[in-house]
Amino acid sequence: MPVKQVNPIDLPLWHQNPANGSALRELITSDTFVLAAVSLKEAGRPSRTSLATEHENAVSHTWYAGYCDAFRDLQRLTLPTGQPETNPALSEWNYIQDNI
Repeated sequence: MPVKQVNPIDLPLWHQNPANGSALRELITSDTFVLAAVSLKEAGRPSRTSLATEHENAVSHTWYAGYCDAFRDLQRLTLPTGQPETNPALSEWNYIQDNI
């Protein structure tokens, strides 16, 4: 699985309570959340049928990018400010293959 650098999001209100990050990490690393995340990303990815017109292509890519950004931002909220961390990227194919 590829590994990439993840930088924290600087939100003072969120980071006032250090327990927020660890509680969120517990949620987003649960098997149920990970399966939901990879399923949404897989369903939202561009496909041959979604590339029929320029508009459908743009909409498909926008949805997929939105899912990717949302899941990455949730992951970033689990980090303390100023401390980048290396986290494995969500891989839809590997996760689904390993859990079927």
